[in-house]
Amino acid sequence: MGPNVLLRPVVERAILPTATYIGGPAEIAYFAQISPIAQTLGVPAPSIVPRWSASIIEPHVEKILDRLHLAPEDFHDPHEVEARIARASLPRRLSTSSTRHARW
Repeated sequence: MGPNVLLRPVVERAILPTATYIGGPAEIAYFAQISPIAQTLGVPAPSIVPRWSASIIEPHVEKILDRLHLAPEDFHDPHEVEARIARASLPRRLSTSSTRHARW
């Protein structure tokens, strides 16, 4: 990060005081780096709070999730969802033989 990136929020706060900045996870991490700079310059560090977030699941999507026995939290790792669906679609003979050596 260049100095202009780290100084911008400090200068903005000095020119246009902000009670609180509402940001996402990346912005919160970014603002954590600003406090030492603000302290060095003798200006108040911007305060930041996490923004509110929500997931809206439409009824037809909820039906698909129910049919696949999935919850919204399962998508934190989308590759796990893919793997779970792929494993479930394998014929039983293949899924139980995965621990044995295949004969070609």
